[in-house]
Amino acid sequence: MKGYCVELKDNGQDFTKLITDDEGIVLRAEPFQTSIWKGAYIPIESLIIGDMCMIHHPPNIVYGHLKHEVISVTEIQL
Repeated sequence: MKGYCVELKDNGQDFTKLITDDEGIVLRAEPFQTSIWKGAYIPIESLIIGDMCMIHHPPNIVYGHLKHEVISVTEIQL
C-alpha cells in the first residue's frame, strides 16, 4: 500500500512530518502529535513545495493551512 510523507519546515512545532495514506488522510504525525492530526485530510496533489501546507481537519481547520511550509512530498510504502 502506498502513502505519502509530507515534510514541513521546522518552526519549533512538535511535528515535522505528516504520513498519509494514498488518499491524503493523515495516519500519523512525526515525531509527536499523531493523536491530534490523525484523520485530517491533506490534498497531496495540490501541495506546492515552499507554500504553506493545506489541510482540512474539522472543526478547527476547515480547508485551511498550517503555518508551516512544505519542504517535500515523497511517495512511500506503508
